Amino acid sequence: MRSVRPALYVWDVVFICWFLLESCYFPVYTHALGFMSKIALAGLYVVLRLSTPTYTLVNILGWSASAALSILSGHGYLQYGGAVSSNNLYFTITGPYSNPAIMAGLMALLLSFLCGMLLFKVVKGRCRHVFLFAIVFALPVFILLDARAAWLAYLVGTGYLVYRRYLTPYKCRGMHLMLMLVGMFCVIGAGAWGLYQKRTASADGRLLVWKIAWGMVQEKPLFGHGAQGFASQYMHHQARYFEQERPMDERLLAGNNVLAYNEPLRIAVEYGLIGLSGYLATVSFLLWGFRPQVPMGYVLKGVLLAFLAYGLFSYPQQQYAMLAWMTVIWSAACGLPGQKALTTAMPIIAVPVQRLALGLLLLAGLSAILHLHRRYAMLHVLLKGRVKDTAEVKDFLGRNMAYLAGDQLYLSWYGRELYQTGQYADCIALLKRWVPKMPHSDHYILWGDCLRETGDLEGAESRYRYATRMVPSRQAARGRLAMLYKVQGRDAEGMALARQVLEEPVKVYGFDTYELHRSLRESFDIN
Repeated sequence: MRSVRPALYVWDVVFICWFLLESCYFPVYTHALGFMSKIALAGLYVVLRLSTPTYTLVNILGWSASAALSILSGHGYLQYGGAVSSNNLYFTITGPYSNPAIMAGLMALLLSFLCGMLLFKVVKGRCRHVFLFAIVFALPVFILLDARAAWLAYLVGTGYLVYRRYLTPYKCRGMHLMLMLVGMFCVIGAGAWGLYQKRTASADGRLLVWKIAWGMVQEKPLFGHGAQGFASQYMHHQARYFEQERPMDERLLAGNNVLAYNEPLRIAVEYGLIGLSGYLATVSFLLWGFRPQVPMGYVLKGVLLAFLAYGLFSYPQQQYAMLAWMTVIWSAACGLPGQKALTTAMPIIAVPVQRLALGLLLLAGLSAILHLHRRYAMLHVLLKGRVKDTAEVKDFLGRNMAYLAGDQLYLSWYGRELYQTGQYADCIALLKRWVPKMPHSDHYILWGDCLRETGDLEGAESRYRYATRMVPSRQAARGRLAMLYKVQGRDAEGMALARQVLEEPVKVYGFDTYELHRSLRESFDIN
């Protein structure tokens, strides 16, 4: 495949708009590593666009995809066999991630890409055998991951590739788009219905999230709630939703959530109808404006369609490995022959300049990663309980607030340390600063605990009630509220609430639940 001198394309404009929205309009309270990750993606895109010929990038993509897919699959087999532990108590296979959905989503894109390379014969010889082995080796793990959104994405991407390779009616070119759209919607609709029937509780949970999120869109329809607005506002809206009496099914489904599980809806919440219009314009460009003239173009379009399908039922924006892969795919698609440039061609960067730019980018990235790694390594040591010196723990947590303040785990740990050492005023100050922007029911419970210890029983009751509305199925807040009623002399209300907590079905029964139930039985003398 011949290379094309880089120029400014519609692809570049779309990427620039995404970068400006997600990075420059970035809340100051959000994770420092999140901002750096966006800068790294931008650097990767610029270097690839200005320096790497398309034919070279295609070869790199093929071998990288097969290697990544094989590594992920091997990790999955080891976890399934018990040789390597999973990173999640509830799932056997997660790969190097905390959730199987992340691994499955990335595998869906890699599988779609390699299948397209084979279907359109982009590579020949040994490469085909290597790619075929990677696909066959990965499919069992991909199925065992049991990730419905990833399965659907793979069906959409590969279905498009099969259609373009074998089923395209070449004499009826005007029907191509219509057939592709009808087929894609049929696959998505049938797949979504079948996967809904597979795990209805999980699907109903997402429907509840979408229902509440639609209310967020109606509240600020034009400009939305801003970048990261879904994560910072959703739990407040969920608490508002459960102020009224709701069915028990919905009360059991609700949890601490920061994910929309639907990219168009997340964009509508954060950027309003203006942002959603931009998203729909990008989708329209991929469907109508992107008309590949070479086999590799169909392969890249298949991967892009798989990514869009995955975003309808999951959260690709939160998966950095997937964003990095799609950044490379996007830059490769921009360099394909036949793309209409918005400006005249720009000169390709000379090899020495390429090496210098890449070297500086790698050094800056490595320095930043090591800088943050030192802090996370220490945080990991603290979480494992290897440091017993309370003064040392407090000193570390206080000094690194600027770097780790956007991390829920850090905030929970720091607040708990302050509470356990009796520094209630400092703990409340921390919670006042961060919790309204990063709401979580456990943080409001901790806030209530601090207020109770300082004698503000009314404030404690208010925080416990709010935590209960946020996640009605969680019993921790209601258990504390029952014991608070007993302290206030409201024994009848406390007894009624304690019995409710003890008699209702428990979503997840653990040691904390056992201790809570034991305390309630002892406090209210319930057998």
